[in-house]
Amino acid sequence: MTTVTISGFAINPLTGHLKPVPGSPFRINGADSEGIPLAITSDCKLVFAADLNKFRIFAFHVSSTGALTRVKGSPFSVPWLPGTLKLSNRNKFLAVALNDIGVSMYKIGSSGGLRAVPGSPFPASQNSEGYGDMQMDCTTSFLYLPESFYKIDVFGVASNGALALISGSPFASPTNDNAVAVLSPNGHFLFTSDDSSETNSFQVLAGGGIKSVPGSPFNAQLFSSGGLSINKAGTLLFVADYGAVTTQFSVMKVSRKGSLTLASGSPVSTGQDGGMFSLSAYPPRTCPAP
Repeated sequence: MTTVTISGFAINPLTGHLKPVPGSPFRINGADSEGIPLAITSDCKLVFAADLNKFRIFAFHVSSTGALTRVKGSPFSVPWLPGTLKLSNRNKFLAVALNDIGVSMYKIGSSGGLRAVPGSPFPASQNSEGYGDMQMDCTTSFLYLPESFYKIDVFGVASNGALALISGSPFASPTNDNAVAVLSPNGHFLFTSDDSSETNSFQVLAGGGIKSVPGSPFNAQLFSSGGLSINKAGTLLFVADYGAVTTQFSVMKVSRKGSLTLASGSPVSTGQDGGMFSLSAYPPRTCPAP
């Protein structure tokens, strides 16, 4: 059995150096797993972790020191193998992509427990062995689910968390594989990586629909584009290359109309071996205060 753990680190605010928090790494039942998709609430009080090989989600309280303790009732059962996780703005709901099915939605209780919303799980427009990384807009009105076969699903989100595919869904994508999605800070554009050298850009329409920005997809000069992150201003999109022999990423400049241009000096190498699966921009994209 592979011991599955979550590691926590304290960040020195002056140097950026990392130091393990007390008790780290934190063990999760010693279960076999290919990885642990994580979601942390914006107040940094709860962490959710998906077990990719079993039908369950773990939930943890985060102490002031960064230590993790299991939420009462955790792990919580889900109806099928979970994939990516996404929290709604203000941490009211947790969305869980379910392989071959669609999306389950859970109301997050005051103590961190999960309760499925009525009607969950909600089927996607097509079955898939693995959906891409989801996105929810800042108003929790729409959920975007990247799929293979040139499609992206858009769900409307009801006030109780229930999902329903909007009119026109699924929407066409110019590329076959849509691996990771990220919304611009103003919510006007949706970007997806496509498992090749390119990155897609979509205009978000009134009512939540999307259409390709002219010129999309845009070449990021990578072997396989994977993780995406956008800066707080929405002017720079960072694209990880998980297929390269050496660790690298590209920086794409975002125009006011959503088109992407490769920044000078891209791709950027970190000088390490192996592909890069994800990355984070700092300061991160945030939703405006209500």
